[in-house]
Amino acid sequence: MQNITLNFLRFALAITDLLLINFCFLICYSIFNKYGFVIDQSFYNENIIVSGFCWLVSTAVFGLYSIKSVARPYYMKAATWKSIIFYTILFLGALLLKNAEFEQSFLASFYILIAFSFILSRLAGDLLRRLLDRSIKICDIAAAFRKHLQRRTCSFRA
Repeated sequence: MQNITLNFLRFALAITDLLLINFCFLICYSIFNKYGFVIDQSFYNENIIVSGFCWLVSTAVFGLYSIKSVARPYYMKAATWKSIIFYTILFLGALLLKNAEFEQSFLASFYILIAFSFILSRLAGDLLRRLLDRSIKICDIAAAFRKHLQRRTCSFRA
């Protein structure tokens, strides 16, 4: 895969993963507030930032956004699940250190939603990778065909 494509995938992966984590937190917070388990607004405001920071630290530790990881789907999937597990430990540790009061069912549903979302995200990422690979191969084939035609027409002129 070309270097430009890999850098684009790294950037897109980092942005979408961070948005995905924050979106899962927002969905769980909204659902729990709507259906009776009232969670304080300050809990959301403080911990959304902590959540994002824990995610960035966990992905940096396992190199989720490295060239090696993005270039090979197996490494990316393995680094994703390692990062999710480490993120879970970091975020729970941060909540326990802050003595934050939270519903255990909130965290359980949050982590289930994260797991489901990342499964869908990685499937969509594989599809995007295949589409980009196919478009790059088509462009390479078209360029090679044009070059072949130019050589052929040049040889007829001589």
